Amino acid sequence: NASFPILTNVTISGNSAEHGGGMYNASSSLKLYNTIVLGNSSGIYDLVNNTYDNQGGIDAASANNLLQNDTSLAANLIFVSPIAPGSAPTIDGNYRLLPNPLVDNAGDNSFIPADDTTAIAGNPRIAKTTVDLGAYEFQFPTVQPDAAGILYVDSAAALDANGSSWDKAL
Repeated sequence: NASFPILTNVTISGNSAEHGGGMYNASSSLKLYNTIVLGNSSGIYDLVNNTYDNQGGIDAASANNLLQNDTSLAANLIFVSPIAPGSAPTIDGNYRLLPNPLVDNAGDNSFIPADDTTAIAGNPRIAKTTVDLGAYEFQFPTVQPDAAGILYVDSAAALDANGSSWDKAL
């Protein structure tokens, strides 16, 4: 109660609870920056207002977030392999980002602490010009044609491919 948490570049997804699957806020002044709260059994529950509207208890200074108030947005459009909230608790799921303009380059670099130079997977916190939303930074695959200069492309390819063969097609 009455705390002042600040969450920057955080991903909260795949969680389930009776109240506040994404987060339970009991009279705190919560600040969210460059954060994703999506794909939970419910969004952010505000005890004071008894709402799930993702606004109660969130400080007005919060910015550049993707919050679970748009029920038409599916987590599988944002994350590589999200889990359904009903599967929680589990360590399964892959919350690396898919290329999506809602999260890609959608953050604000000014919210990143000076010493935060690395995203959760060990990659640079900013891969292009602007930080992505969430804990991961989308990384474009390294393109590596084969010895003859041929680049292999397959629309059903895995995200960790480099194009050097059909087995590693982009």
